[in-house]
Amino acid sequence: MEKYNYINSYKTWFMRQAGRYLPEYMEVRKKYESFVDFCYSTEDVVKVTKQPVERFNLDFGILFSDILIILDALGAKVSFLKNEGPHIEDANNILEENFNEKKLENIYSAIKSLNNNLKVPLIGFIGGPFTVGCYLTQGSKKNDFENTKKILYQNHEMFDKYIKIITKYSIIHLQNQINNGCKIVKIFDSWAGILPYSQYKKYILEPNNEIVSTLKSKNPDVEIICLPKGSGEKYVEFASIVKPDILAIDQFTDINFIKKNISDEICLQGNLDPMLLTLPNDIVLDEVKNLITSFKDRKFIFNVGHGLVPETKIDIVEKVLNLIGEYK
Repeated sequence: MEKYNYINSYKTWFMRQAGRYLPEYMEVRKKYESFVDFCYSTEDVVKVTKQPVERFNLDFGILFSDILIILDALGAKVSFLKNEGPHIEDANNILEENFNEKKLENIYSAIKSLNNNLKVPLIGFIGGPFTVGCYLTQGSKKNDFENTKKILYQNHEMFDKYIKIITKYSIIHLQNQINNGCKIVKIFDSWAGILPYSQYKKYILEPNNEIVSTLKSKNPDVEIICLPKGSGEKYVEFASIVKPDILAIDQFTDINFIKKNISDEICLQGNLDPMLLTLPNDIVLDEVKNLITSFKDRKFIFNVGHGLVPETKIDIVEKVLNLIGEYK
């Protein structure tokens, strides 16, 4: 059931809209040596989730968290190294009996607080099981997850076990986010595009379908966004099998192909190149106009194709939003 009008309304939010490009975010971030500790602070999760909504008057807030938090709750050691990104240790601890739901309680408390005082709908999220599994098995994102691919082929029993566990507890984590007030939820399968077609059904379509169908059966009014980044033409098969309410399109995909081949019943989200928001000029505005024009009379949410980068320029974001406002 669609709760929000997405036709010619040009509702807007940005992936990673709370982040290092905002000085108010950095003021909070410097309090924490550990990014994971930051993600578990109810007070500061609420604060930074609200920051971009209040600064830019966006149409949705997205919970400040990380897709790898579920691994921490499952017993792995998750850290974020400077200039390197995520680092995972103790992957062998990922066992069902090690799941510690209490670790996530501060996150749910933050959602409950945001549900009471955020002026726009709140989006919760998880990582796609394959994407989370990539970090778990490789420890970082070096070399396009070559180690993950080797494990997938040489020890698929172990990899399949990880995917099964991650899927099960990601559903629990996302359901808890819904229970505490998230009106929309999103599955970020950021590394879907590294798989060959022969493995795509097993590791992308099936886990995403299990998550969406399970949550929809319990929460028919909650809208679900999926981002199988890098899927290219496989976006069409993804949409027909998984049937998300909203399909997020990355910046590398031809939007005209998507419009032609995906049902009008599915709202499309995207797909501005986030790098355009780092440039000190107005060339991004032509791209914005093209996107808005191409989605006239179709369900559409304006967003970037993937997360905002630290070099994003606030004044360019403001110009983009002002332009979108002229169409609303």
